[in-house]
Amino acid sequence: MISGPLGQVQVNDARDPAAGSGWVATVISAAFTPSAGPAIAASAISYSAGAITKVGTATYTDDDPVDLSAVVAVVTATGITGDNSATWDPTISIAVPGGMVAGTYSALITHSVS
Repeated sequence: MISGPLGQVQVNDARDPAAGSGWVATVISAAFTPSAGPAIAASAISYSAGAITKVGTATYTDDDPVDLSAVVAVVTATGITGDNSATWDPTISIAVPGGMVAGTYSALITHSVS
């Protein structure tokens, strides 16, 4: 297992409170691919939001998914009253299968908010 920081993620919600009662930040990953050889499947990637810095009135829940091969929730905000924001610096972990070739692997990891 290897892990590392993904980089800061921030959601700013300045909607009219009547527009909705919360939001969900989601993520999906492509497979980690090397320049040559087999890829590491997105199902081997997990995500931990870590500490969430909060501004405004809301309840934030980190969902910490263990498979990023499909769109999954990573942070959920509920009980919102007024403007709010959340910032976190997630860590991704990759279960590297035996026999993988050493080298540089890359993948596209996409966040969305709804």
